[in-house]
Amino acid sequence: MKKFVRDAVNVEIIREYMAKNRLDLKDFSAKSGVSRRVLDKILDGSAEVRLTAIIKIARAIGVNFVELFNDYHTTKE
Repeated sequence: MKKFVRDAVNVEIIREYMAKNRLDLKDFSAKSGVSRRVLDKILDGSAEVRLTAIIKIARAIGVNFVELFNDYHTTKE
């Protein structure tokens, strides 16, 4: 059974990390283990994101995967 997360990812965290570390999609793909195609779709909001991709991205950024979800930031404040 495939698990997807839709419209819940806070892509600004990913974009900020990539900008701060001067990483393009190719570099971040290599670092995270998530394909460039999937990363591109995540960043433009057109992908149904698998939880495994979120976990890989979170590990690459160095955060807990729940921090990548939009609801985490609205309920935390």
